[in-house]
Amino acid sequence: MILKEDNPGFKFDKVVKALYQEMSEYLDNERTNQVFRPFGCDMAFVDAKINYKIMDELFRWWKKLGLDKDMEIRYSTPTRFAKEMA
Repeated sequence: MILKEDNPGFKFDKVVKALYQEMSEYLDNERTNQVFRPFGCDMAFVDAKINYKIMDELFRWWKKLGLDKDMEIRYSTPTRFAKEMA
């Protein structure tokens, strides 16, 4: 994933917008206004630093595009999410 805006192959903003659209459509069919969206799977992200860098960039772009005014995203764990939903 190219994270530098000045790179001709940069499209991270489009990825973030697509995620927002996907989550909006998903929430339209939910009975709650919260959803747990796991990223990756076992062993998919061998280097956690890179994974967190990409996630931090996603959060930054989410805010930069103004999507945070409509929908909040944040780090969580399955246990924490389940506790919040109980």
